[in-house]
Amino acid sequence: MAGNITGDWDKFIHNNLLQHGIVSGVSLITAQCQCVYSYGELQDLDENNWKQFRNLFDYSSPVKDQPLFENGFTLHVNDEVKSFKIYKKTNCSIYATLQGNEQGLIVCNLPYGVLICCYALPHTASTAVKHVEQFCDMLRS
Repeated sequence: MAGNITGDWDKFIHNNLLQHGIVSGVSLITAQCQCVYSYGELQDLDENNWKQFRNLFDYSSPVKDQPLFENGFTLHVNDEVKSFKIYKKTNCSIYATLQGNEQGLIVCNLPYGVLICCYALPHTASTAVKHVEQFCDMLRS
């Protein structure tokens, strides 16, 4: 992925993303929507969950983004349906939360795919977003 990342991916992701306990689930999907890494709450989700994250960052406009903001993301996790409402989209990231802000989803565009992370209370959106964005900056460098 990034030129300066060496060694074992599991160790890298643990040391730089998971060790603080802010992120409760991670998935890395390719541009072809194949999951190449998953952990925690986002582990072992089926392919249908990933299709909604395809081409999110290819082109952006208020007209194109309107359905995305209206529909948000829906994940099927352990016989439970979780509907996330998007509250912000940038050129390289999308932030969404469940109703009541008890859990959030961070979707980050990377050169060869998309990183999806989830977090839950007591961690705030601002803490989780900062943490995940710092990790994505490492992957993009």
